[in-house]
Amino acid sequence: MTVSDAYARYRIPSNLQDHQLRVAALAAIIAGNWTGPAIDQPSLVTACLLHDMANIIKFDFTNSLMDPAEHGRLGYWKTVQHETVERYGNDVHAGTLTICRELGAPDAVCRIVSAIEWNDTEKVLDGGEYETAIGIYSDMRVGPHGILSLADRLSDLRTRNTKHDPAWLIPAQARLEQTIRGSVSRDPGSVTDQDLEARFSSLLTRSVSGAGAVCLRSS
Repeated sequence: MTVSDAYARYRIPSNLQDHQLRVAALAAIIAGNWTGPAIDQPSLVTACLLHDMANIIKFDFTNSLMDPAEHGRLGYWKTVQHETVERYGNDVHAGTLTICRELGAPDAVCRIVSAIEWNDTEKVLDGGEYETAIGIYSDMRVGPHGILSLADRLSDLRTRNTKHDPAWLIPAQARLEQTIRGSVSRDPGSVTDQDLEARFSSLLTRSVSGAGAVCLRSS
């Protein structure tokens, strides 16, 4: 099954598809310029393509970030949300992992998906889990409408949720960015939305069950 097939099967909204595609595209660019310890690039990219598959569970339709073209179909998307909750429960992360297993994603992919948790950034870095670190970094860099700096991403989060101050993430983010920047031959800050979108077509045709185990090693 291709990524495109998986998105259709699980009725992933277009804005959530775009987010996962952008995160995977950024991860692929970073991995393609990686000069650090060996990483499993195929599993990393596939994990990023699937890391938010159950995210509709927590959608707030009163403050929807959905594509404007979908605003006339909110009733449909609320039904999808209800059915997703009925099947997978209220835990987005657990639901996403269940979907990954239903899709036949390899264990290496499921392991990375399971570990892409912002709260665990320091733990991931301490453990030298570079695929997961790249996944977390890429997810942090991609906002609702495109790629952002880490500082702008935090600012966006504050704007959208005034009850939640993510300032506690700043030290972990700084360490994460330093680690990534020190292990790539291309500055990740130079990546544009156009760079990411150019990869969408090829990402959508990837198999979700055959990520492989090709590794990149330091040069």
